[in-house]
Amino acid sequence: MHTPTHSAIQPAEKPTKTVTFVVNVTASTELKKPIAKRETKSASFEFRHGEDPWDTLLAWMLSQIDQILSPKKIGIEDYDVTFYIPRILPKPGLPLVSEEHYKTLSTQIDKIASQTPTVNIIVLQKPAVAVVKEVPISSGTRDEDELDASSSHASRGNKKKKDATELPGNIRVNKNIQLLCDVWLCKKPDSACPSTHCYVTTSDEHFPLSHEHFNCWAAAMLKGTEHATITKPPNHRLFDAIDTRGNITQEKLSPVLQRRLAALEPKSNTPQVSSPVINVTLGNDILGFAHTSMGPQLQMPQHKIETTNDSLLPMTHVPGEDMTIIDFCTHYDLGDTILKKLQDNSFRKARPLRFLTISALKEMGFVHGEIAELRDVVEQWLTLVRN
Repeated sequence: MHTPTHSAIQPAEKPTKTVTFVVNVTASTELKKPIAKRETKSASFEFRHGEDPWDTLLAWMLSQIDQILSPKKIGIEDYDVTFYIPRILPKPGLPLVSEEHYKTLSTQIDKIASQTPTVNIIVLQKPAVAVVKEVPISSGTRDEDELDASSSHASRGNKKKKDATELPGNIRVNKNIQLLCDVWLCKKPDSACPSTHCYVTTSDEHFPLSHEHFNCWAAAMLKGTEHATITKPPNHRLFDAIDTRGNITQEKLSPVLQRRLAALEPKSNTPQVSSPVINVTLGNDILGFAHTSMGPQLQMPQHKIETTNDSLLPMTHVPGEDMTIIDFCTHYDLGDTILKKLQDNSFRKARPLRFLTISALKEMGFVHGEIAELRDVVEQWLTLVRN
């Protein structure tokens, strides 16, 4: 009797959810006003739940608070932070100032069926408290020594807590990420490059950069210029396709990305193979019996959609209206299975679908029925190019 192996009963890995955090910040000066007159400012950011740790979420929150309030110093201990999730966890929600609270948040996110949930964070700035040290006039030497020792111990304790919660390293990482995004913004149009941000070599080769690339690069910059700079990527597996001279090794790119880049190369780069040309002349009477009846049937339809080079987008058409990949699949009723496969391969918008090929879809796990359904939807979405 065959005994099933352990690999057959292992639970499937949970898909990573992209959470949108909406941060609502109220300054301490506003909290003194009546509720109806208070002014609250908001900001938002995306977070990959299941991959990014608590330190990363904390750094994101402090970065948003710093942008809105611009305090002299930044630390989570200066704010009351709570979170709530519509239809899952109502107001006033639960606290969010420690890693234990983050575990509670993760449990609540796991209850949400959507892969792109939204979580609201409420940040209330604590009022500044002036600490006045009172020294009794008639106090003994022993009491004074105890007071000084107690104050010194409390000072050391507060300083240690401040260093643990402010996380200046994570704040510097986020500033480096923003700097890298500004420097490596791809200047090519969408029709020439599939990515918004690219590392560009001296020979004008483009290496697409994702959030994971930026996070790794920004963290390496904190270790020193010998590890990475704003113009030199780190020595990491994510950048293996970039050699020591700064050139891109196409063979080390992912197969899907290779095909997307290859689809953008001009056809003039394709070598032309010469082949013999044979001319055959037929007499007018050889097929005279079918000349009049067959002639009209040889005319091709003028607006037939034909694809070339295995491309999902026909050469005679251009992409339709751009939208999020979720709206695209919902509008054309493609179903959750096709949506998940597109999201797993980092498709966020509909327009990048024009770089896909049928071979790439098969590599992404699409079966024949799904490919046929996607091709039918793309034909509805495309716009005919008028000469």
